Amino acid sequence: MERAELLGQHTHTTACAVDVHIWLRRGKFIARGRYAGRPFGETIGDDESTAIVRLRHLLVEIDDGTFIRSSDRPKRQLRRGTPPKLDMRGLCDAFLTEKRKTVGLNTAQDYQSRLTHLLAYAEQPSVQRHWTAAGDVDRDFVIGFRGFLIERRVSRNGQSASEATLISPRQVHNVLDCARTMFAWAKQPAVNRLVSWHDNPFTQDLVGERPRKDPLRAAAFPLATRIELVRHMDEWQLLHLGWRLVLPLRPEDFTGLLVNEVDVVRRELLFRTRFAGADFNKGRQEFRCPYPESLDPILRLCIDGRAAGPLLRRREVFQGSRRPRRLVASSEDASHHIRSALRNVASGVLQAPQDHKRIVRRCIRDMGGMSEDAMAKELKTLFAQAGVTGDQNAYQLRRSINTEMEQAGVSLLVQRYVTGHSTHDVQSHYVSLDPAGQMESYFRAVRPLLEALQARSRELGLVRTEPPMRRAILLPPIQPRNSA
Repeated sequence: MERAELLGQHTHTTACAVDVHIWLRRGKFIARGRYAGRPFGETIGDDESTAIVRLRHLLVEIDDGTFIRSSDRPKRQLRRGTPPKLDMRGLCDAFLTEKRKTVGLNTAQDYQSRLTHLLAYAEQPSVQRHWTAAGDVDRDFVIGFRGFLIERRVSRNGQSASEATLISPRQVHNVLDCARTMFAWAKQPAVNRLVSWHDNPFTQDLVGERPRKDPLRAAAFPLATRIELVRHMDEWQLLHLGWRLVLPLRPEDFTGLLVNEVDVVRRELLFRTRFAGADFNKGRQEFRCPYPESLDPILRLCIDGRAAGPLLRRREVFQGSRRPRRLVASSEDASHHIRSALRNVASGVLQAPQDHKRIVRRCIRDMGGMSEDAMAKELKTLFAQAGVTGDQNAYQLRRSINTEMEQAGVSLLVQRYVTGHSTHDVQSHYVSLDPAGQMESYFRAVRPLLEALQARSRELGLVRTEPPMRRAILLPPIQPRNSA
């Protein structure tokens, strides 16, 4: 570090007799001194013009008594200073940078894909002439942007070779709602990217309500359709996809389930936060989902004598054509692999709890587990084989199952419980739930489906058909009579 000068001086004295000295270190100007009995040092710029501007602000702050040391600023609740005049790209970058640290990589990428449409509109030359900075955005901008979205054509999943189609009304609302969230975030006093008095131009009448689906629409996968799917299943599909046709769980619940989380005595699948909080379900709920007794043979074949590891395995791992990258012989081995994966992750990857979950799920796949994408791809292939056409997708299976649970008399609270939704409301304080008892009524209602699974198991030779064994009656041994 060497002496330097700004405005022709090395030392600048304020009106309250505080001396500020200018130094140069690695090409950066630093202002140092003592304020309120404590030393301070602050980098004020990489070039002379920037450093002079910051030095003037610093001297005024010291005279006004509003100066805060750089080491004390993280402890402050509100950000100081005038908000920067950001363009739309700069505001989006600041928003995505914070979201990456708070909600994880996957959610930040979802936000980024939605804000890409905002940048595509805002950076048009005709638009930039009227709205140069993000703070200049007004109601007219939002009206024009909404019209741009309604007419915009995009390819499916961003694939350039796919046919471009109009953005769906639901996605138009998602993009507008994301922009509204970003502007509301930017004007928070703790963020200070826009002035606090700035009115959010993305008002409710322009963003609108999220499009709602018709509650009277027919189920996409009624019982007869699911039975037809069973008839076209091969061995692997029957053991690993049959569960999706019966239980109302999310895909990530199935793919993340471990062998030691199956209660074969009570016939329940256990879901909870695990691995010291590194992995959790979508609702962060702890719940048990009962399964029918008729699935016991399929469950035993899925477990295949293993003590640990993922319950549902990839096709090549299940068939023995490929070994998993991480071998598991006990639940301790699984915990060790996950701790090792979290410990060896590259710096900067783990910034939010969702990042820990992403690493855990990747580690489960390394143990031979199946991914959500692989499950969806297999279901799509099965739909084609069974002749299921139309707009049906794998996630609609869950709605069809919930519809049949409702028709079978399963209460709303139990439906919310076994699907992993929160039951923390007033009614839950006065009602005791019986998931196993109520799910039995649903299992009776879908008995044709369960019988189809059993029949297909016998056709594939997975379950042997044997006559029922006659139960032996054990009698106490006859004691010899005493001789006279």
